[in-house]
Amino acid sequence: MRYEQACQIVNNNLHLLGQAYLGQTIDELIIAPANQQHFQEFELVYVRNLDAQLAIRPFINEDVEVYVIVGRNLIRQANVLPIIALQELPREFNVQF
Repeated sequence: MRYEQACQIVNNNLHLLGQAYLGQTIDELIIAPANQQHFQEFELVYVRNLDAQLAIRPFINEDVEVYVIVGRNLIRQANVLPIIALQELPREFNVQF
């Protein structure tokens, strides 16, 4: 999807923030590149800076996807990016596309 569409989807799903999922909290909705190689570049910048806007900047003219960060504290504690594609959340979360 285009970056502008992804921004609208993020805005439509702000109700997800703070909800519990898999024993953690949904802490952030982010936009990331759909391309796997570019996603890896995005991930390096995001994990280093914890700034999704900074990390997506080089890729805003590319195909993107929306994700949720579940348990943001795990990024620093366990050195993992706890990310789930928005469309993978269960129906009861009432995700709006």
